[in-house]
Amino acid sequence: MSRPRLLSSLKSRIALFATALFVAAIWGMAFRSADKLRNDERQLLSDQQFAAASFIADSIDAAIRVRIDALSTLAEAIRPEWLDDPRRLRDYLSERQAIYRLFAKGLCVIGKDGRCRADYPAMPGRAGSAHGNDDFFRAAMASGRPAIGRPHIDPTWQQPAIVIAVPIRDAHGDTVGVLAGPLPIAGSDIFHVVTRPRATASGNILVVSPRDGLVVVDTDSARQLEPLPARGENRLYDLTRSSGFEGSDVVMDSDGNEELASVKGIPGTPWFVIDSLPTAQAFAPIRAMANDIYRDAALLSLIVAALVWLFVRRELAALGRCARALNDMTSGASPFHPLPLEGSDEIAQLAESFNNLQEQVVRQQAALRANESRFRQMFEGSSWITYLLDPATRQIVDANRAAAEFWGYAPAELRGKDICDINTAPPEEVGASHRHALANETTQREWHHRLKNGGIRDVETFICPLLHGNRTLLYVIAFDITERKQREEQETV
Repeated sequence: MSRPRLLSSLKSRIALFATALFVAAIWGMAFRSADKLRNDERQLLSDQQFAAASFIADSIDAAIRVRIDALSTLAEAIRPEWLDDPRRLRDYLSERQAIYRLFAKGLCVIGKDGRCRADYPAMPGRAGSAHGNDDFFRAAMASGRPAIGRPHIDPTWQQPAIVIAVPIRDAHGDTVGVLAGPLPIAGSDIFHVVTRPRATASGNILVVSPRDGLVVVDTDSARQLEPLPARGENRLYDLTRSSGFEGSDVVMDSDGNEELASVKGIPGTPWFVIDSLPTAQAFAPIRAMANDIYRDAALLSLIVAALVWLFVRRELAALGRCARALNDMTSGASPFHPLPLEGSDEIAQLAESFNNLQEQVVRQQAALRANESRFRQMFEGSSWITYLLDPATRQIVDANRAAAEFWGYAPAELRGKDICDINTAPPEEVGASHRHALANETTQREWHHRLKNGGIRDVETFICPLLHGNRTLLYVIAFDITERKQREEQETV
């Protein structure tokens, strides 16, 4: 059988081979670049989303802990005999005005029989109301520890609410009653980081309670107290129910829509923060950039094919060298490098087109370095106390100007300095905190920091791991809370 005339030509076969080789190299680079871009961008979006969910969880946890501590302080001063004297209880509650900035709807003292003995401020129907069957009352009485009730519609003001309860103990440590503080969900500063307006209209943030099978609150307050999907309808909710899953994943919601979602548990509560965003929006920039790469690769492939076909007879030698160089680069035998501009003008243009593609990759890499430079500018120019730690040595790798001014050191003095020279906690406790941050991604703690002049300041730190080159550092943001701690101590007194 005779071959088609086109394929019987050595020139045609060489041209087709060279063109196919060149196109394969171009599309190999295009697919590899697009795939790496997708993976990197997805990881970056997941990390950013999980960091946002972690920040929200930490904020809610801090607000809950402040209220539990305030209730516990009040409960410790209530004497068991006061439970039989409602007037004495009301007088005691009325004298503690500072706490009502945390519990705007007032407080209720409940006896062992589950009846409200006294409340302040007094609300219709609350005094004498029965709470023996309420979950927060049973939990606090049974465990002797603070408890958070199931989200519900409060019968007094007919709004979604939660109840924080702490035990009242006698001199022997036995639980004789409960001090409870109901809190409305809507408008509460506990959940303001969830319900405040977002920069974009898409996506949603929810606080859910797998224990109770309910949505506690969401961004637009449309799903408050809505039951969670049944088991099997949403894998993300199933994971939080069964194993307390924390992290990011691409899942299908109950309506069959694909979402990028991040989950973070709220310590001390049965709740989880879920930050979700439709993948159609989350990955739209990635798809657009990948399409640009494919379009550029297709255009360059057409140019390469035309040039090779038109000028292969005159440029066989130069083309052969280009083909071998491309084969070495695509196989990994040699690094990517510009092709020599030799042979006819057309082949030189072909090589130049390939070089232009490499320059585009270089520009993209330069853009990444520029992003790193902007990060450095944000780091140095931030008004927050910010520094990088090496968890292996506890040494400060870098610190911004705000940190240097706060501690009273020159920036050069801080680099290489052991953080335990500043942090007054024992080195073992500091090291344990660093290991916890590496394992849990975000850690919040309060410390005492010693300034260069010998002064001691209270600080609250947020620590998360940061990949820097081939090692993992700790990225630390610190806030001076000395004045806040002093005010809290004065209010407690």
